[in-house]
Amino acid sequence: MVHGPWGPLWKFVLLTTGIGAATGLTYMVYEAVRSLFEYGPYIELLTIGGIAGGVGGGLGLIMGFPAYLVVRLSVHRLHSRAAARLFFLILGAASAIAPSVIWMIVSGELIDFITSADIGLWLIILGFSAPAGILTCACSPLVVRPARAEASLKRH
Repeated sequence: MVHGPWGPLWKFVLLTTGIGAATGLTYMVYEAVRSLFEYGPYIELLTIGGIAGGVGGGLGLIMGFPAYLVVRLSVHRLHSRAAARLFFLILGAASAIAPSVIWMIVSGELIDFITSADIGLWLIILGFSAPAGILTCACSPLVVRPARAEASLKRH
């Protein structure tokens, strides 16, 4: 695989920022539906949606730089579209989880989380990481493409 049209750093970071914002908004919808069963009607969805989109976009912006480094180091090792999709699915999910894990390590709460996490916390992690992974996987053809397609484009 080689870099596609969204392969340069600034475009990649712009893409990760958009994915982060979209993930924040999907997480807000997920939380709204989940809270309907726990707390009743959810109030101030627009305000919370703006906060969730902004936080997700900020995290996408921050995580775009290390994710770009990982993509640069791995792009030539991906030998098929399926491998690239799986790689980007895992990369997107890991990029969404990484800031939380780093915060837990710095604050010393990681051991507490591991030993006493209930299903609700795992659902929150899944609700944030799954959309990020799926959206990143969906955008993978923008970032990388098969090397043979690149060679055929240069010949024409």
